[in-house]
Amino acid sequence: MGSESDFTWEEACEVANAAVKRKTGEYLSDIEVMVLEEAWNGLTYDDIAKRKGYSVNYLTKDVGNKLWKKLSDALGEKVTKKNFKEALKRSSCRDATPNPPQNQTAIANTHQDSGDVVIKIVVSESGIPKVIRRLSQDSSNL
Repeated sequence: MGSESDFTWEEACEVANAAVKRKTGEYLSDIEVMVLEEAWNGLTYDDIAKRKGYSVNYLTKDVGNKLWKKLSDALGEKVTKKNFKEALKRSSCRDATPNPPQNQTAIANTHQDSGDVVIKIVVSESGIPKVIRRLSQDSSNL
């Protein structure tokens, strides 16, 4: 995402739904998506209530409060009607950044006349393998 305008409502909705699904096992409800979209478009709760036929109190106290709490839990940061765009954008950037590989261990065995030689190889986050220990006969020290 190069500029702020590159992050679209469709992408934001996908990020929000995916984050909530990971956290709760459920997607956002239709009314939560509607409030999120209208907030994305800059509408107030009063505007949303008038356009969609809901009470302001219901949208503010029930749907809105639960939505921002749900997104806060799912994204791991405090999310409000004022900061949700940036919170979703940050989450999108985090999700798009590939995780470096975890340290992985591979054991290589070679056979020689004197017995087995065991080599512990750890693949670092940079992907470069590194020999940690070389033992003969006994691999219990790995």
